[in-house]
Amino acid sequence: AAQSSTSIDRSTTLNSAQRRHLVTMLMAFRWAELPVARSIAKHADDKWSQCRVLFEKYIQDQSMECINISFNASDVIQHHFMLCSEYAQNKHGNHCELLNWNVSADAANDDHTDAHVPVEEEIQDDHTFQRTVMCLFDFALSDVFENLNDALQRFLRSKEF
Repeated sequence: AAQSSTSIDRSTTLNSAQRRHLVTMLMAFRWAELPVARSIAKHADDKWSQCRVLFEKYIQDQSMECINISFNASDVIQHHFMLCSEYAQNKHGNHCELLNWNVSADAANDDHTDAHVPVEEEIQDDHTFQRTVMCLFDFALSDVFENLNDALQRFLRSKEF
């Protein structure tokens, strides 16, 4: 079945063309115009803390605000989060904070068309840690877009619209 230009495959493994399309859509979005949540603004210069806040609020099964994503996406995100947590804990002790962490030039300039970091048993270096943190939630993007599209379609059919 042919896929429309606005439809995103629901599986966690996007092919190269789908990833490019998704990245193009995300890059075209005017992110700077959106308000930043207090929980993210509070950790403006600490991507690892932002990642932890998002994970605890939206991915952990026991969260009251857990989003609806596939089991596979959740499993991969939780596994990668655990790897990042272990790396941060081992490198930075009990604080598990990476204060004043800046994304490496390679990770910042990555077009993320192949954003899925391979599942590893252990993160060995800062570059892999940074790339994993920056791409951690990419596994849920297709599910999130599908959920938003489903809600939009219901809204468009409503008499209020």
